[in-house]
Amino acid sequence: MPTYLWQPTIEENQQRVQAQRDQSEIYSGDEAFVHPYYLLESCNKVLMRQFILPAWIHTGSRLVLRKPIQVGQDIEIRAVPIEKWERKGHQFIKVHIAMLTANEVSLEVEHTAIFKIAG
Repeated sequence: MPTYLWQPTIEENQQRVQAQRDQSEIYSGDEAFVHPYYLLESCNKVLMRQFILPAWIHTGSRLVLRKPIQVGQDIEIRAVPIEKWERKGHQFIKVHIAMLTANEVSLEVEHTAIFKIAG
C-alpha cells in the first residue's frame, strides 16, 4: 500500500477527545498525545484510502505502542495487507500498519475488518 503522511492537529485530536468524553490532561494542549480513539480512526482510513468499501466493519486491532505520538508531529503511515479470508460468507482482511515519527516506529497495529458482508 502507498505510504502517506499524517499530521494530526490539536483541534482534530480535541474533537476525538470530546467524542470519547475523556478528561485526561495528557490529550489536551500544544504538546498533547494523540488519543487512542484517533489513532484507531486513522487505521480505518488506511483501508478507506486503499479500497472501495461500500460497507465494512472493524472487528479488532492489536496495538504495540513503542513511543508516544503527539499532535503536530509528522507521522509516516505504512501498511501491508497480511491476510485475507472468508468465514460465514463474510470477507475479512488483516493489515499491518506502522506509524513512524522521526524515522522510528512509534506504533504498530494489526488491524482486522470485514470488507464484504455476506449477502
